[in-house]
Amino acid sequence: MNDDSRELHKEGQEKEGEHVGGKGSEINNKPTGENSEINTASCELSQESNILQHPSTPPPTYSGAINVDGNKEKPLCNSSEEERKIPPKETEMLFKRLEHQDKCQTNWSPKDFLQLGRPVKQTNEISEKDLAYAFLQRLMMLDYRARYIPVKQKSLDVSNSQAVQISKSEDTDDDDLDALYSTNTESDQSQENHVHPMDVQMAVFHCSDSFLKQKMITKLSQCQYALPLLVPDLVTTNIECPLWTFREITKTWKTSTTKDNSTTVTMKSMPVYKAETPMVSFFRLGSMSLSKSQLMNALINERHNTFFHRNCPGSTKSRHLMDGVAEIAWYCPAGKPNDFFFDCIAFCNLHGDSLAIVKQREILTEMSSVIVVLVPTLEKSHESSAVISMLYKSSKPLIILSADNECSAVEIKPQKYKLGLKERSQSDVSEELKKIIRSILCGPHTSFQLETMAKVSGVRVDEDTEVCQNGKSAAMELTKLIESMDVSEIKDKFLPCQGQLWHKWCKINKELHHLKGHIEKEKGQKIHQLMELRQKQCDVSNSELMRLFTESLEGLPPNDREYFLKWTQILIDPLSTDDLSSILQSYDETWSEVLVLKKKHEKSAQLNEKQAELEHLSKKLQS
Repeated sequence: MNDDSRELHKEGQEKEGEHVGGKGSEINNKPTGENSEINTASCELSQESNILQHPSTPPPTYSGAINVDGNKEKPLCNSSEEERKIPPKETEMLFKRLEHQDKCQTNWSPKDFLQLGRPVKQTNEISEKDLAYAFLQRLMMLDYRARYIPVKQKSLDVSNSQAVQISKSEDTDDDDLDALYSTNTESDQSQENHVHPMDVQMAVFHCSDSFLKQKMITKLSQCQYALPLLVPDLVTTNIECPLWTFREITKTWKTSTTKDNSTTVTMKSMPVYKAETPMVSFFRLGSMSLSKSQLMNALINERHNTFFHRNCPGSTKSRHLMDGVAEIAWYCPAGKPNDFFFDCIAFCNLHGDSLAIVKQREILTEMSSVIVVLVPTLEKSHESSAVISMLYKSSKPLIILSADNECSAVEIKPQKYKLGLKERSQSDVSEELKKIIRSILCGPHTSFQLETMAKVSGVRVDEDTEVCQNGKSAAMELTKLIESMDVSEIKDKFLPCQGQLWHKWCKINKELHHLKGHIEKEKGQKIHQLMELRQKQCDVSNSELMRLFTESLEGLPPNDREYFLKWTQILIDPLSTDDLSSILQSYDETWSEVLVLKKKHEKSAQLNEKQAELEHLSKKLQS
């Protein structure tokens, strides 16, 4: 941003401030995010970040803080915060560049995305207006490179364009040296940065309806990326938890326990919204040269950028939609000796400066099992000292990473640690962090469950809409009939057409195409048997479960019906998958025992017994 445009921008913000008052500063959209932490010009950037806030308005204060000990005082949001505000100009310009300014009002649905349109080139020639669609298209194909889409650069004269600009200094040696040491290079400052990849992701998220959001987040999870947990609304001051988007995600992990010199591996598989896991939250207080997101990636997966950070391809200095967003990712152990941690752990990353993002910081402080704070200095005079003091006095385990300290990990008092970052490699810091987190989580600790976010004061959950609740109520009425029954019993009682009748029909239909002997006579018999079976299927098809299902489909409005079908899937799936991990565990153990018995080359009664048990488990898996 050059000086002229900066002055124009300030004037525009001052004019807006006359109409909006103090409301515009309550959502933090500062350009100094994860990417601006590393620059040597961070002081300048932190000063320029005030451009996005109204200069005449003091920083917002939030009443009703959540106590770090877990005691709720007043709600974080009051009725006045429901008032709408004008989004910052940078956000408006971003949506205009992506040509998404209209979709924020209409919302993009899966139907819109699946409509046939002009093809998006799978090359480096993708323009900004196609960026959002190309990202979503590649994500739906489970292309983990969907975030890293090269954008076609705007150039007036491509043939004369240069990769590196040439200084227009005189030919004398003195002038050359002056140009070398000069900080005011003659670069084209008016050239616009390309759109930040995470701005593209969040723009698509904000412009999508609940079903496309759910599909998008499910695909991000399958690509092993972090998912938005707390999202500031672009138009109001509300903090939203998109709980609905997590409903289709299932996590599987293995834990190993050693007893009497033998290691037992246990597999667990469950919907992520039901999983009770410890949560480790990372905050940044002030400007830092170390990338918090990159450090977190080293704790989860060193070979994959789970959290997008400033050193990822396509990252830019300007970022408008990520500050204030809290992302979550899960570490799922494989039950192997080289696992970083021995159980599933949730890692939460609050983007931006947590000194300014008070609401989200307080919410995550209450929900976390361990808190990791990155600070530029541990001096009492620093602006972060009040927050550090509050966290230090709380009962939550705390790890402080200080940028101006060279010390190794020190336990100041029980569950309160200090670790220096100065002149230390990231691998050393991450290894020490792993040891500290492991030691804390080996003892008593609190657990985090996604569904509890609906009970947190100050957080609006996306499932609280009327249409979603209507669909959920109808689906719950349906699942009450079958929730206490075994899966095989459900099929026999309520879905008999899928049981033995269907099995017999398929068998006879197969025999119909492999006739032997008197072909015409046998063909007539088979067709008669198929008609009898079909009549039996029709007689038993109108069970109570099917009657309720069809009545809900006919009686609900179209929007409620969509939620009803999705909720039915969400609620029925766990009935068949809750015992899946234990069945798979038993199957693996029995199969291993069968292999050991077969190596003895003898047919014993024990081998027959294990084979029968294996067949029984196989039938359970098929049901």
